[in-house]
Amino acid sequence: MLIDFDERCEAIEKEAYAFVGFGRKVILARGNAHDLPVIYVGAQDRPGKRLDCFAVQPEGSYAIELWRQRIASEHGVKHRVGSTNAVSPRTIVEDGKQEKSKIAKHFTKPFYPVKQTICMPHSFNAGGTKTDIVERLFQGNITKCSYDDNGDLVCSWELPGKVVLVVTMTFGKKSNFLPTDVKWSRKIPSGTRLLSRTKTVWKHKGDLAIPERIEAVTLSNIELHYTVDFDWKIGRELAGKSMVDPALADWREPVRVLFDVDWQRRENFPSLRDSN
Repeated sequence: MLIDFDERCEAIEKEAYAFVGFGRKVILARGNAHDLPVIYVGAQDRPGKRLDCFAVQPEGSYAIELWRQRIASEHGVKHRVGSTNAVSPRTIVEDGKQEKSKIAKHFTKPFYPVKQTICMPHSFNAGGTKTDIVERLFQGNITKCSYDDNGDLVCSWELPGKVVLVVTMTFGKKSNFLPTDVKWSRKIPSGTRLLSRTKTVWKHKGDLAIPERIEAVTLSNIELHYTVDFDWKIGRELAGKSMVDPALADWREPVRVLFDVDWQRRENFPSLRDSN
C-alpha cells in the first residue's frame, strides 16, 4: 500500500498543477481558543519550477493576511514575506532580504498536500511537507495488518529511534485504499500516547488521486487543529498557461485568476467589501 501511495505521489509531481486551500487553524492553549483562517496556494509548471504560498489571518490585527511565499525556477529560489493591510486591499510584499530570509525559509517550504496526508500536522504549521516521509515509514517494523469490518486495511508499525514512534494507518476501501486516517503515537511503558491524527477525503481526477479535505490535530500542551478544503486544477485544466513566473509583481496572480478567488477575507473587514 505504501508503494502504491508513493507511486501516486510521483504521478502528481510529474504533472503541471495548481491548488488553493482555504481552511482554519484552531489553537487551544491554557483554556483559550484562537481560530485563525489559513490559506495555502501551490502550483507547478514542471518538476523544479513551483510556487508555494502560505497565509494566516491574525486575530486583532489590521493585517488581513500575513503571507510567506516561495518560488523556485531555473533562476534559483526566492522568498517573499508581506501582508495585506486593512487600509488598502493592496498586498505589501518585500522580497526576502538577508535579515528576513531565515523567517521566510522557515515558514514557506515546498508544500505537498498529497504527502501531507500521512505526515504529522506540524508540517501544516510551517507550510512545508517532508518529502522523505514514505522512505522513513519503510524503515519501520510492521506490528499489525488486518482488514476491519468496513473492508478497510488497518496497519501499524514502529519506527525505531531514541523515541519509538507508532504509526497506525487506515487505507480506505472506498478511497481505492488510499490513507484516510493516520495516527502518530509515542511508545511509552504503559502503551502509547497519541501525538497526532490526520483524516483525508480523497477526490479522483482521471487516474490521479488528490486530497479534497484534510482534517488534522496535534495533541500536546498546545493543541493545533486544522481543517483545509482544497480545489485543484491539473494538466489540461491549466489551459497551457504558466502558473510560476518569478518576474511577476505578484507571484500568486496566475493562480488567483485561474481559480477566480479573492485571497482577502473581506467579510471580516466591512470597509473593504466594495473595494477593488
